[in-house]
Amino acid sequence: QSSIFCINEMKPIVLVCGYRCHGKDHLVRNGLSEYVVLRKKKSPFNLPPSFKDVSCLKFASHLKETVLPFIGYTTPENYETDKDKVGLLPVEGTIREYLIGVAKVARDIDPDFFVKMLLASMKETSDVIITDWRYPNEYEFLRDKYEVITIRVHRNGIAVPPLDVTSEHSLDNFETDFVVLP
Repeated sequence: QSSIFCINEMKPIVLVCGYRCHGKDHLVRNGLSEYVVLRKKKSPFNLPPSFKDVSCLKFASHLKETVLPFIGYTTPENYETDKDKVGLLPVEGTIREYLIGVAKVARDIDPDFFVKMLLASMKETSDVIITDWRYPNEYEFLRDKYEVITIRVHRNGIAVPPLDVTSEHSLDNFETDFVVLP
């Protein structure tokens, strides 16, 4: 099966980064019609106007599927801001902050843990876009196996997370193939 991104025989994977609430999943759901696309590098890739035929995956899916039920939380759509459920957690903070802590422990053991988990469950037959790319090692792990296309989503007017949140800032100096602006 040919790829909508394909330029050679290597299967492409699209990695999307951006601060939280900047529109990474919105980009995939709604396509590029609402965005200005800037080509940052001399990339041979073109972005399709729509991602409707692309499998949208997340590195954190396995984390959420495992940890949220374990702590008795069944409404993941509110996990980022739900402070009413703090009593479920063995630490202070939001459920999102707890997930970040659990993920850090896993990455301390194996920095590529979430990449390996995602690849183990990925179907090889479809184009893939990953909307929660957060760390340079995820790119480095994938670039030997796939043709990697990188996109940064940036939305003006949305608060930038505090600098001490590594998961939000580890790609700040990474030059992506494209930047998209709503």
